[in-house]
Amino acid sequence: MTRLVSIIIICLFGLSPTGPALAQAVLPQGVAPIEFGQDTMVITTDQGRYVYDVEVAVTKEQQARGLMWRPVLGPNKGMIFILETERNLSFWMRNTLIPLDMVFIDNAGKLVSIQRDATPLSKVPLPSGGPARIVLEIDGGDAAILNINDSTRFEFGSATLNYLAASRLPFKG
Repeated sequence: MTRLVSIIIICLFGLSPTGPALAQAVLPQGVAPIEFGQDTMVITTDQGRYVYDVEVAVTKEQQARGLMWRPVLGPNKGMIFILETERNLSFWMRNTLIPLDMVFIDNAGKLVSIQRDATPLSKVPLPSGGPARIVLEIDGGDAAILNINDSTRFEFGSATLNYLAASRLPFKG
């Protein structure tokens, strides 16, 4: 019985010694896996301070793949998309199996808008509603639970800040 419980725990939480990792994509045949950068991000709202483990998508290939084919995201997990310039953005949910909140952030680290509970597998464009440079994707409903709003502070980890510092457009956040 103990062995069965251990197997179930390993299946649910992965093999990561620090807890559940971001779920690996179950890729269709012929689709190659993509490696993403790893970082942490702190979201501070009037509800509290929340630390998220995030994958970082900076290349066109990483950004095109995003969270496609992931069966689950997991608590305090997400993905950050970092664009080279600040501009009006539009994302979709093609091949994305789970509902997501898309948090659009400008080059000063301020909230632009949130697309809440984006519908899985939808090809409907979800616009930023204003110039944004960073998009944080988290579990659908998390933005409301955390009460992400205009006063929310986003603190990016060292990997994200290093990328932003090396880019053509200096980050002002």
